[in-house]
Amino acid sequence: MDNFKKISEATKEKILQYTLINKTVIVFKYSGSKIIRARIENLNRKYYITCRRPKDLVSLRTKEQATAVIPYQEERYFFKSFLHIEGNSLFFRRDSEMFHLKRRKNKRLKIPTNYPAMLMIKKQNHNLTFLRATIHDFSDLGCKVTLNTESPAFKKGDLIIGTLRIGNKKGVEINAEVKHHFRSKKGKNKQTFGLQFIKLSAYQESYIKSLFLDLQREIFMESY
Repeated sequence: MDNFKKISEATKEKILQYTLINKTVIVFKYSGSKIIRARIENLNRKYYITCRRPKDLVSLRTKEQATAVIPYQEERYFFKSFLHIEGNSLFFRRDSEMFHLKRRKNKRLKIPTNYPAMLMIKKQNHNLTFLRATIHDFSDLGCKVTLNTESPAFKKGDLIIGTLRIGNKKGVEINAEVKHHFRSKKGKNKQTFGLQFIKLSAYQESYIKSLFLDLQREIFMESY
């Protein structure tokens, strides 16, 4: 998968040491939508990493697998591991492979062709419309979309109101500006344009950031 790159064991150990020293929160997601936030307590065990068990974590199923995200130097690192609890500790496997979410110039995440992601465009400038655009890459700042129609024609500077629908998540309305645009006579994609989200409320910003992280996690889960 183009979005992720496996890192070396030496780099992984460096990140784990940094996470321990700086008390960085690791976010584990399991059983669909359940979240665990935990900090590493020590790295003394050979096969397992020891975290402090959150007070609200009552139990886990046997061999509960989770996907985890570690933030490190403004980057994100992902891994999968089985979890188990003993007393006041939460453990994950030390031999888990870790992957780096590769940095791109525009920060956007490439979306696999079989992943459902679309923008339902309801308004272009002052004109009401109903168009379904396919999202090809996405970030919390904007996205790239394509339309399979030449009409209505979009151009740089157009203002758009629409609803983002990504995966099985709840849709969210956005305002956006067309920053780049080009047309094609060949193929099914007649118009391609880059959008920058604008005039977002605090709720919209928070939700889109959460959506972006969930998308990264889901693509990682499906890829490895």
